[in-house]
Amino acid sequence: MGHILVIDLGTTTVKTFIINLEGEILAKNVSQYESIVPATGMHEQDPRVWLSKIKEGVKQVMEKTEKVEKKDVEAITIVSQRATVFPVNQNGEPLYNALTWMDNRKPEIDEEKKKLYNHRVTIEKILWFKQNKPEVYNEAEKFLLPDSFLTFYLTGEPVSSPSQGVYALYDPLSEKYDEEKLEELGIDVEKLPKVLESDKIIGTLKSEVADELGLSTETSVVVGSGDQQASALGLGMLEKNDAKLTLGTGAFVDVVAEEYQFDYYEETTRIFNLPHAIKGKWLIEAVIPGAGTLLDWFINNFAYEEYKKAKTLKITPYSIMDDLASEVPPTTDNLIIVPLFIFGKGSIKNISFVHTRSHIYRGILEGIGYSARFFVDLIENLDFTIETLRMDGGGANSKIWPKIIADITGKMVAITKSKTDASAIGALILGGKALGHFSSYEGAIDQVVRVSKIIEPDEELNKKYEEIYEQFIDELLSAAQEIEV
Repeated sequence: MGHILVIDLGTTTVKTFIINLEGEILAKNVSQYESIVPATGMHEQDPRVWLSKIKEGVKQVMEKTEKVEKKDVEAITIVSQRATVFPVNQNGEPLYNALTWMDNRKPEIDEEKKKLYNHRVTIEKILWFKQNKPEVYNEAEKFLLPDSFLTFYLTGEPVSSPSQGVYALYDPLSEKYDEEKLEELGIDVEKLPKVLESDKIIGTLKSEVADELGLSTETSVVVGSGDQQASALGLGMLEKNDAKLTLGTGAFVDVVAEEYQFDYYEETTRIFNLPHAIKGKWLIEAVIPGAGTLLDWFINNFAYEEYKKAKTLKITPYSIMDDLASEVPPTTDNLIIVPLFIFGKGSIKNISFVHTRSHIYRGILEGIGYSARFFVDLIENLDFTIETLRMDGGGANSKIWPKIIADITGKMVAITKSKTDASAIGALILGGKALGHFSSYEGAIDQVVRVSKIIEPDEELNKKYEEIYEQFIDELLSAAQEIEV
């Protein structure tokens, strides 16, 4: 039986997996790394740290699977954070830290030229380099995204998927970069990585890299996809109206579309139209900045005792806070928290002496639930009908959050067996498809995606949440008017 090694390069961790073709995760390693925050609105990472963590992770999972020899690892598939970019020299060595998707630096540019790239933040960051670090821009052989940096390291070929290239003016319809717009912006198309479909094989491991990782030079490298596309596939999302809510560092609502809906980004609703990992299918995506980050902020500032207790018990502090928050009534005694903490401001409304830390924690969970409901409603207004939200990410581990989401949105919530690793299962499917082990995506999903739990919404609680939701929307729109997202 063949095996796929998955490298999942996220915003706060790099995960490595060995997965068999039945979807069984045989080994997993998680390594955290710190981001660099030089000032407010800036968010960087060192790609050299990524590589160090990846090398460590690959060795760890190979050691954990003693029966899996290096010849048994047929392919490596890459999953990565999106819209993160940095310059490299001709040897693929970084010339500057990566500016992540959470970095809010913008070039000084007139409004007409802004329309050319329509919120494509990779282009925005490259223009920032050109204006503010011209010597770096000129020296750069390429501006790489996380996936193309890794493919360059593994194979010598810097290759991205459409799910990454779209942030850099790659047009999935014509299957090429928009050279006319790039030229008008003064960006050399030769500085951008090649783009291939997610289920294509780039090549095999370079001999020195194979030796370094303890793998075979016959191991293929598959393009893979952005993290949200991979998780959508790993949750079995193939048909129109299939929908998910990912609760990770940020929160993402994604719905499958079978036709191209609009040009990348819709300014009024702030919804994206992105290529799926599967050619010819699309994702309508909404982003809720700062979901897991907001919970981390809460734990770090207001739950020190729970943190210490969790460490002693070898559990997460979120589990303890879930227990405390479960004692707080739904709607949190009218407390409303708007979670816009990454790109701008958040707000807390109706706070009173009745409210405790447990209320605030539950208020964050509910606030992100209201935000998800807001985007679900917007997407349904685009002629979609969502019956079930498939949930993944760290939030799917919560004892109470999935039920809160179901009650607020009025939708069923489905959780799969690989609830925190859906993107890895999506990467497995792409790798298996590239190698010819899966003849179709439908067959692959039937074989490896397993729903373990369905949560039904409570109609009475949904009505209670509806009253608070209307107040939440007023606060959300008010906060959104004060910031530029």
